[in-house]
Amino acid sequence: MDEFYGEDGKPDVEYFLECLSVDRFEGEEEDVPGYDEGDFDKFIYGLVEIDVAKHVAPTPAGMPTLKGSFQPFRNQVQAVAAAIYMKTTPFKGMIIADPPGWGGKTLSALMTIAVATKNPKNTNGPCVVVAPTIIWFQWMNQIEKFFGQMPSICINEETNTSPDVDLSKYKIVVTSYAYVVSEVKRRNNFINKMAAYEKDKTRKLPQKPKLILLPDPSEEEPSKPMGEVLVLDDAHVIHSRSGEIFPAIGTFRDQFDFCLMMTRIPMEDSWKHAYPLFKML
Repeated sequence: MDEFYGEDGKPDVEYFLECLSVDRFEGEEEDVPGYDEGDFDKFIYGLVEIDVAKHVAPTPAGMPTLKGSFQPFRNQVQAVAAAIYMKTTPFKGMIIADPPGWGGKTLSALMTIAVATKNPKNTNGPCVVVAPTIIWFQWMNQIEKFFGQMPSICINEETNTSPDVDLSKYKIVVTSYAYVVSEVKRRNNFINKMAAYEKDKTRKLPQKPKLILLPDPSEEEPSKPMGEVLVLDDAHVIHSRSGEIFPAIGTFRDQFDFCLMMTRIPMEDSWKHAYPLFKML
């Protein structure tokens, strides 16, 4: 890897891209399913502009008006501008890694949702915030404080026992990691039981689970995107790839165009723990 660094110790991006665009290993044949060298080169070249852009503070534009004429800090506005920009890139996601209690990440996330949902061409479904239950009140308070009557709801196990919830009435849904895991489990359990039923391994037709956040597993048509933005607060809780949370959130993330993660861990802990967050991009 040292060959990709110049005498000044900095990465030689042009040489790296040049090496990617030529066959450096004569006599070796590529046989990777789905691999197309032209597409790969195009993708890598396309990342250069994105990588360079991260060193320049984005120009804020189209910021939402907050309740009481409150003026957010500049770093909050720039975080929103960066998130909206990243929404247009192949990554479709961003990590805000400010230290806890610094930077106003919650307001930045809510402003991002407000901007992302202004476009009438975007998905009409609600944006979802996944956060530890203990800080739900913080999200609901911030929504009321800065946006007034923005339609929002908290979804938990108690909600699951109530009459059907029409999420189309809401702009923001706040839920927990535990609840997302529970829905994914119920959905997967139904799919497995249906597979056994169709193979005549059981005579009992499985009962469809009640799902609020996930699509109906019995539908043959591909599920439509749920909303524009998925926010993962305290996202470092998914760092363990062997646990239940990471795969469940990965399944849920597919229902959204953009994923905004808020955590300090990538800057303070092992990069291994950051991998699950990068996987959401």
